[in-house]
Amino acid sequence: GGTAGVSVATHLRRKNEDVEIIILEKSDEFAISSCGLPYILSNSLNAKDDVIGATVAQMQRIFQIDVKLNTEVLTIKNETKQILLANKTLLHYDKLVLATGALQLRPDIKGILKGNVFSLNSLLSAQRINDYFKGLDARNILVLGGGFIGLRTAEALTNSNTKVNIIDKSSHILADFDYDFATMVKNKLSTSRVYFYTNTTINEFASNKAILSNGENINYDLAVIATGNKPLIKLPILSDIELNPNGGIKVNEYLQTNIDDIYACGENIEIKNIVNNKEMPINDASLVVRSAKVVAENLITNKTKFTHALKNYILKVFGYTIGICGCNEEELKSADIPYHKLYFSQSNSEIYLKSSSFINAKLLFGYDGKILGAQLMGKKGVDKRLNIIASIINHGGNINELAEFI
Repeated sequence: GGTAGVSVATHLRRKNEDVEIIILEKSDEFAISSCGLPYILSNSLNAKDDVIGATVAQMQRIFQIDVKLNTEVLTIKNETKQILLANKTLLHYDKLVLATGALQLRPDIKGILKGNVFSLNSLLSAQRINDYFKGLDARNILVLGGGFIGLRTAEALTNSNTKVNIIDKSSHILADFDYDFATMVKNKLSTSRVYFYTNTTINEFASNKAILSNGENINYDLAVIATGNKPLIKLPILSDIELNPNGGIKVNEYLQTNIDDIYACGENIEIKNIVNNKEMPINDASLVVRSAKVVAENLITNKTKFTHALKNYILKVFGYTIGICGCNEEELKSADIPYHKLYFSQSNSEIYLKSSSFINAKLLFGYDGKILGAQLMGKKGVDKRLNIIASIINHGGNINELAEFI
């Protein structure tokens, strides 16, 4: 019932008016844009109108698609093409799509189940955080995780009355970025209201303080867990569906699993990275939708390929736009791809204009000039430049081509 599943169902309906389509969703929430949840905390979105893509009634009325909420699948009986539900009901399928998404990691930390420690993984959880934040008039906020969701959550809970501490166990925030670039981002985002701890874990959530691995104690009124997601693997394992080493469902170029007539798409699969030819998870909404459309096409024709993917992520937070496309240094080294790196700053417009501001960039390219990756940060114009670089990477272009555009 997430983005991938809804996209498969609606695209398939446009291709075939007669097929029976059923969506099974374990929770009582449907068509929620999970990446938009942090914005609910800042009141910049209306939860019902802006985060919910469609209602169950709309899916039935407009698309004749049957959505069953609070319906958990226990296992898949591949031989008989049946799925066993938690209520012991058996459903038959001709084609089955696994679009179960990813599960937010919740670390095993003493005290993590306390009433003022929350996870942000659903519309209900966002509302609970909001209610607690406002009702308690929380001043000291702790966010565990320095990824995209963690930074968005920190921004949403930062105001003139609050102080936010962001804690990440890695050497740097924003794991997809290189250490040097992520450190620059951290330094620019650090203020008297936002403070970062890296190479740090939480040993215990005490009553109103967090005990850190470095020996420090941080007072907190409210803590939010934002430690990232991992593909849901319980159902595939129980159903003899093959997984990749990193836990994503293994699919071929048509997004078929190793079981006949079972497909997978969205955050629970891995696709080859076009730059280093290694499997990578799908974390970008546009790639999730693209994979869903490929599955929908192949449920009918089985001729549409999803051969590769290009990382192309962007984040707007604390007045800055931060983006990455292609590979980082670690990913290039793991694939034994030699490269050069170049740092530069560029004004987003004519420098004499009052509205102009600088973009900081890091460019990775091969010895032959082929562009392999880029990381950018600035207040304006980052999205345009990042998309240009991503397009050049996608067709194997080099730095000479890039010079003509930027």
